[in-house]
Amino acid sequence: MLVKVVSLSGDTHCIELPGTPTIGHLHAEVALKTNVPVRRQRLLHNSTVLSGESHEPPGMPYHDTVLTDLGVVPDTVLQLAVVPPAWLWANTEGQVVDCYRRVPQLEALLEWVADSQSDDTETEEEGHGVIRIIGADF
Repeated sequence: MLVKVVSLSGDTHCIELPGTPTIGHLHAEVALKTNVPVRRQRLLHNSTVLSGESHEPPGMPYHDTVLTDLGVVPDTVLQLAVVPPAWLWANTEGQVVDCYRRVPQLEALLEWVADSQSDDTETEEEGHGVIRIIGADF
């Protein structure tokens, strides 16, 4: 089965999938062609996102769902959206690094915030950040 994947930037990738392909096969091939990790891919077909449990047949893991069961047939054009990472890790020079690194001071700060501020804060909505507390001992 041949499908076309078009990114929001306009890049088009033709992906040949053998046999009876599943959504897992498609995500893996998209990752190979585009260098977008599976966890950050959102594939859209006719304004429907092909991810999550809404398409999952009972008793079958989502990645094993056959593409034709999702309405994807040969020559289908899918849109690829890339979910940005929620957090970026950087080194001391400010360069983004790919892997998670434990930061004990940050973990201590987040633990302090959870212990001392979580019950009475009014800033629990998305968009609020971490602040520096001068003189705090973590």
